[in-house]
Amino acid sequence: MPYHPYAHYTDGLDADDHIRSFLNTWRSNHSTQPLTAEEVDASKIAEFTLSLDNPTTQWYSRHDPGEFITFQDVRTQFLELFHQEIPKRELLCQFYTIG
Repeated sequence: MPYHPYAHYTDGLDADDHIRSFLNTWRSNHSTQPLTAEEVDASKIAEFTLSLDNPTTQWYSRHDPGEFITFQDVRTQFLELFHQEIPKRELLCQFYTIG
């Protein structure tokens, strides 16, 4: 099975969408591997760095090895720092101007 590269997160992209994209690619890359729950988390934590660009790479590198125990820890901190809430009014305006 071919390896699929991870999409890179850059400012301006929805952080939650980036997490979903990362997890979909990770599942695709590891679907045939029999991994324990601990191995799954370790793999996701390690490979998440492959999907980061500055300043997210700098954010990740400031953490000590072993600081993230589960991928949920990474996800929570990543979303706290990089998720940007877009007001519904702005979304609707963007939606109606497409086309």
